[in-house]
Amino acid sequence: MEFETLEYIQEEKELVQEEIDFPRYGEKSTENAVGINSKEKYLFDINRGRVHLKKVTLQNRIQKTIILLRLDIGGPPHSNPPIDDEHAPEVLHGPHLHVYSPEFGDSMAYNLNDPFLNKINPRFDIEKFNTKSDIELYKSFLEFCNVVNMPTIIAQFL
Repeated sequence: MEFETLEYIQEEKELVQEEIDFPRYGEKSTENAVGINSKEKYLFDINRGRVHLKKVTLQNRIQKTIILLRLDIGGPPHSNPPIDDEHAPEVLHGPHLHVYSPEFGDSMAYNLNDPFLNKINPRFDIEKFNTKSDIELYKSFLEFCNVVNMPTIIAQFL
């Protein structure tokens, strides 16, 4: 992982909104945040499944299109790109976290128990991603992404 990418991921961020209307099943929303030191603009996306109600995608972006982190829950298996000619692509089943790299963009993902994730946020307990509540999952994702001000989440008719 390129050092600058890790700096973006590890930077403390502050959400612009104090209250968030959590999207219903089948809906999406995007929240804005600002890096405390860099003043970089960050975006946090929530995408909830319509047909598969356990499917949730949460992502943290910069510069509108660069996905730094994407957490996929309840989706299909994911095939990582081949690292070299000697190794077949790894296929991940179950929840996984995509982490941006200059070489692979956001196509490289890791199982949630992969020790590599501890390098991204050593203070975060990855077990917090094992929740049945989409709202708690989103809060945990914000914490993993170093958001310092947790919003009030308004959830009507989930």
